[in-house]
Amino acid sequence: LASYKDSPDEDIRARSYLALILGEMKERSAVPLLVEGLGREEKLKSADWSQSGFLGFLRPSLDQISKDLVESQISALWALGSIGDNSAVPGVLEQVKNRDGSVRKVAAYVLGVLGDHRAVEALRPLLFDMKEDVRWNAALALAQLGDSEGADLLMKLLDHNYADTLPDITAEQKAELRVNAVKGLGLLKHGPAKEKILELSKNDPVPAVRVASLEALKKY
Repeated sequence: LASYKDSPDEDIRARSYLALILGEMKERSAVPLLVEGLGREEKLKSADWSQSGFLGFLRPSLDQISKDLVESQISALWALGSIGDNSAVPGVLEQVKNRDGSVRKVAAYVLGVLGDHRAVEALRPLLFDMKEDVRWNAALALAQLGDSEGADLLMKLLDHNYADTLPDITAEQKAELRVNAVKGLGLLKHGPAKEKILELSKNDPVPAVRVASLEALKKY
């Protein structure tokens, strides 16, 4: 905890690794520090790095520093989700407004994991986010919270034709999208999805999708 809190500003990757370790340990006393760390990294995105403690020959580019700060925020969010303490919710809610889509995406996911209904109103606007993967994660998180606002988007993810239009996504990632969509729609007991889920349980080429579909059908 002290290593995370007292690390020099330039030790961004060390904080990222430490956050993940604290998450694996499910260290509840780390929650305030991790939430504070989210804000710290955000402030450092606009810092003047010319006078930092980096050794001259090891000084990363500003672009790399920016990427590392985003990764550190993502690591802190993952850790907060792993710890599962709802005292983190206000801090995570702040990150659904983050200018970086990767951070918004993970914040949405974590809010679904934490299962706190305070997140519903903050998640609904993300269904219209400019980033597709942010929209997907918001829809799934809302389903986990019992809110059906994103059900139509989850329905789209069941469609192989729609998935095939998505750029830079592997077959494995497309299957994972279908699994998550099926789980979310099952949690909602979304009537219009039942026949499609039944079809996937019989005919989807990916075993994990068929298994998830069978589990979802049990909820209807």
